[in-house]
Amino acid sequence: VPCARFLDRDEVLAQEQLQANGSIDVIDHPLMGSMRVVKSPPRFGGEVLEPGSPSPDHGQHTRQVLASFSVGEDRIEKMFGDGVVS
Repeated sequence: VPCARFLDRDEVLAQEQLQANGSIDVIDHPLMGSMRVVKSPPRFGGEVLEPGSPSPDHGQHTRQVLASFSVGEDRIEKMFGDGVVS
């Protein structure tokens, strides 16, 4: 059974080859500040996928998601008030 040691996050970010080929990027996280991240390795038609935004906070987009399902504002307020959503 082939096996090998894997790199932890800091070791990956320190890899000279990843830095040289532009696979490391810096994003601005609203809570954590500036963070180094590994870009997505796949290339599609030669295009490099750029990192998206940081993951949303719990409940950050609840209102928008409910509204996109045509839930009325009154019902959304009631759901928040009743603790059904946050």
